[in-house]
Amino acid sequence: MFPLQPTLVLFAWAASVPAVVADTPPRSSIQFSSISSGVSHTCALTSDGTAYCWGLNNSGELGGPSKDTCKAEHGENLCSKRPIAVSGGLRFTALVVGRFHSCGLSNEGRAYCWGSDYNGQLGADSGLTVCHEPNGNPLKCAAIPVSVVGGYRFALLVAGGLHNCGVTTTGVTYCWGLDEAGQLGSDSASQICGDAGEGGHPCRRTPVRVAGERTLVSVAAGRSHTCGLDAQGQAWCWGRFLGAPLSPIGAHPPFASISAGDHKTCALTSEGGVLCWGVFRIGPSDLLMTLTTPTPGGMWQAAEDSALHFTSVTTGEEHICGLTSAGAAYCWGVGWEGQLGISRGLFKLGKQGSNDPLPVEGKLQFDVLSAGFAHTCGVGSDGRAYCWGENKLGQLGDGTTKGHDQPKLVVEPL
Repeated sequence: MFPLQPTLVLFAWAASVPAVVADTPPRSSIQFSSISSGVSHTCALTSDGTAYCWGLNNSGELGGPSKDTCKAEHGENLCSKRPIAVSGGLRFTALVVGRFHSCGLSNEGRAYCWGSDYNGQLGADSGLTVCHEPNGNPLKCAAIPVSVVGGYRFALLVAGGLHNCGVTTTGVTYCWGLDEAGQLGSDSASQICGDAGEGGHPCRRTPVRVAGERTLVSVAAGRSHTCGLDAQGQAWCWGRFLGAPLSPIGAHPPFASISAGDHKTCALTSEGGVLCWGVFRIGPSDLLMTLTTPTPGGMWQAAEDSALHFTSVTTGEEHICGLTSAGAAYCWGVGWEGQLGISRGLFKLGKQGSNDPLPVEGKLQFDVLSAGFAHTCGVGSDGRAYCWGENKLGQLGDGTTKGHDQPKLVVEPL
């Protein structure tokens, strides 16, 4: 969830005419090393471990106060259209973003989370306050990072829609947050979170150990499922559509990495191939198909396409993106909000995306890509952050709420 430097070219048509400079935004003084895209907000980490976030901020998911408001279908929302620094002065080695919350790992391997705790996804027993949804309903939240209880030291951390999981430095996997589909992988009784008047829903407000004896070296979390890889590259999953904790996925070659989004999972083979399984939308329709075994590219990529070899893959709500060893970004799947990074005018009439990987426009080289709900972000080889796709709540960080179907530079932080 991841150097060539660009050259500024001056074009002078005649000695008497001033040089025309390509419309290149000024180089940002902030150099990012990683980025994570959620549903309506995005967070990125600098090389010195400083965290910045932008987009929706109704529940404190940006980790600091914001001054903007963004209008969406449910009314006015607190937001920031450009990056703001996460409060608290912490330095992180990794950042992950869920639906309404964010988390980070400190240099010591301690997990901190901020944003909505409606489903217990912050894993905290102190430091919580009350935020209000646009309709005025109160909910537990933390507007600044709070420590996840348990004192665990994590080697890696991932965020799903409304839950988190981490693998400790001793190789034990823990999860916490929403558990309505068994995505936490625990064989112990759940607690109840949410609105008691509506019956609530199963959750765990503190980390709980995933059942089974497998040691996982990589983990990925979707909306209501979780998957991981063991040291042999075997995929194990649990949650919605996947059965009991640590259920093996069907026959597949050893995987090198794994990524999850919504109700689907994709993994990378050692040869750079992408295999996916889960629930996929068929074309521009509302028809869905479930793949129970790893399939090349899922429903969207032609099975015979073997020309591309990826070094990383990232899975969004209805789209997938991959990076090649040369830093070229390709995306495929649904692209109605521009999340594929391809001019929508290039799509055939009636199509809302691409079945096959297409190169993201702009001829940029990326070190890291992260696919969100309906937007995608990446860190270029120049250390700058770029985003494209939906932007109604400022999640592209370009200072506006206008969506883009090609990479747009994230502006200077406030």
